[in-house]
Amino acid sequence: MKKVWLIDDDPIFRAVFRQIINEISCVDQFSEFENGELAYFELLNRNDLKQLPDVIFLDISMPTMNGWQFLNATSGAQDELPPIDVYLISSTAPDAVKQNSQQFSYLKGHLGKPVTGDQIQTLLTAK
Repeated sequence: MKKVWLIDDDPIFRAVFRQIINEISCVDQFSEFENGELAYFELLNRNDLKQLPDVIFLDISMPTMNGWQFLNATSGAQDELPPIDVYLISSTAPDAVKQNSQQFSYLKGHLGKPVTGDQIQTLLTAK
């Protein structure tokens, strides 16, 4: 069973994504955050490492703390955290995302918006 976090500022996208997640049987815990800062503080304040997510779906363009800022902030803590697979979600051109994402080894891929249930299901059941 997987623990999944979604970090995205768009409430409509979060609602659609939540519906998708509710239909995927391998997800037993789902949390959502409207910006990277809220997720970052939650990540740092979890005392029980077993409660941290297995997978994070991260929007790039958000107010307060965007996806790149979240990745930069968390990159220093990667040695202290269990492995967390991160997938970027954006409407940004894939080439621009790929170029910027090469420095983050825990990034597993990029999904263009809109995402489909089949895409999410495939990623979550691949392991």
